[in-house]
Amino acid sequence: MKTLKWILASLATLLAVLLIVVSIVLSPKVLTRIAVKAASGFVDGTVEVSKVNATVLRSWPVLQVKIDSLRITYPHETFSQYDSLAFPASESSLMMAGRGELADTLAVIDHISAGLDWHAFLWRKVISIPSAEIKGLDAIGHMYDSTSANWDVIVLPVRTDTTSSPVPPVSVKKVHLSGVSELVYTDQADTLFGGLRFRDFDIDLSGSLADGMMDAEGSILLDADAHFQNAILGRLEAPVRIESQAGVSIGEATGIDVRPLVLSVAELPLKVQGKAILAGDSTFVKAGAEIVDCPIGQIISEYGSHFLGLLSDLRTDARMTLTADADGWFGSASGLLPDMNASLEIPDSHISYVNLVEDGEFDLTLDARTSSGKLLADLKDLCFAIKGVDLNAKGTADDLLGGRLDGYPVRVSCVIRDVFNDEPEITAI
Repeated sequence: MKTLKWILASLATLLAVLLIVVSIVLSPKVLTRIAVKAASGFVDGTVEVSKVNATVLRSWPVLQVKIDSLRITYPHETFSQYDSLAFPASESSLMMAGRGELADTLAVIDHISAGLDWHAFLWRKVISIPSAEIKGLDAIGHMYDSTSANWDVIVLPVRTDTTSSPVPPVSVKKVHLSGVSELVYTDQADTLFGGLRFRDFDIDLSGSLADGMMDAEGSILLDADAHFQNAILGRLEAPVRIESQAGVSIGEATGIDVRPLVLSVAELPLKVQGKAILAGDSTFVKAGAEIVDCPIGQIISEYGSHFLGLLSDLRTDARMTLTADADGWFGSASGLLPDMNASLEIPDSHISYVNLVEDGEFDLTLDARTSSGKLLADLKDLCFAIKGVDLNAKGTADDLLGGRLDGYPVRVSCVIRDVFNDEPEITAI
């Protein structure tokens, strides 16, 4: 009995000592210093962390780590030689994103938390992450030319020992990303600038990695204001919304399963659902897409003037519906085409152009499909009428990719009236 009491007392003492040691080792002050030192080895710049906290007793057997206020910066002089390239800085505020007098910012994260099941790692050699969360993210990417970008300050280790043991299997039950506020990307060489300022951003992911095979499932909700600018195409500012559930499998081939994806850009509604398998230079697709009742006039009125100046004076109540589906293999080298069907319809609409067209009418119905590797088009109806000109067209085109026009001839009738002060009408066939 005395022996048992001595053993229990010894175990209690040992446990107390271990708890004291763990509390010291896992203290925020010590962990923050260790984390900053370790992270700085991967950044050619400065890593700032407000606080790192870890616990294992309250989350047994999971080691839970939390990081608050992570910021990655680098000296402005690192890329200052590119400051005068392409657009002057005044042309796009996005070029100035993240810049400071002494240091530029690459990324800021408000909060990171992640758990590691150390029991699974020790006994089953599996990296098991029950949960991980990232809240509040700002990321700024500047590409200066084909050889230089600001994310080059991230220094990844180069693996030289190919004989070392492979990475153990990885299992992730849940990753949650939310609270993203802004993402910026600029390419000075191509004068391409883009930014997303988020109203809502939410991603849930889960997956596994083992023996070179990866499987992942996830969902995304994105609601943002987008800014796009290019020296040739102009400028576009528009709302963007994405909702989707998808799965990805990567191995000898890559599989993608979208169920479905709903995308809205500048009031243009796109819905896509289906599967794809990427295998070498060929891709199998079984998918469908649709744009239903798209308000062309509203899009042109609100966004066209910024993107294409010629559209600023165009007025129309036209609404477009486009549907398409594909089933089969596609290969650019082999010339394979899947079975595809597409339909474009713009019902009777009014159209006008300032100081050119007062009151015109327009409608269009067009079908396309593939058959025996050929792309066929069927123009069922094209009508365009303005004062003085009526144009109607119907016809088919065979083997568009091969450059031949076969099948039924294209018939165009054009009636010119009220142009020559009551002169006879001229009809062209």
